[in-house]
Amino acid sequence: MIVAIWLATAIAQTCPTAPSPTSLDQAMGRTLTIVRSGNPHALLAQMSPDGVAFGAQGKVAYAALSDQFARRTGRYCDLFICNGAVGRLNALFTGGKTVRTFDAANRRATVVLNGRSPRELDLSYAYSARCQWELTAIGPG
Repeated sequence: MIVAIWLATAIAQTCPTAPSPTSLDQAMGRTLTIVRSGNPHALLAQMSPDGVAFGAQGKVAYAALSDQFARRTGRYCDLFICNGAVGRLNALFTGGKTVRTFDAANRRATVVLNGRSPRELDLSYAYSARCQWELTAIGPG
């Protein structure tokens, strides 16, 4: 608990502005653009260095994601076009109804793309000490 309070205080002291719904919208827009353009390096730059959770399948370490993206295997094939096939998560990165849950106190947010449809996709973000929203989880709703 003390570490969490210290971290929140450290972030508040080092970041020029507090996380906002507008900055979250910008991060989400970048995520959509990156996936649609097929740029795995840009997506890695937006991901948490602690790794990313992929629904019920669990968390994948950043180093493992980087390796999979470089070799175009694993999660790369879920998120991008791999061997001529559109990835199962890639197909969900569309511009349908979007629902956002913004938790300023904990510097976390969830964005649901294609809300209330069979093609629902949840994206979770955390506002980091680097003063940016980092992607922490991706998974079908």
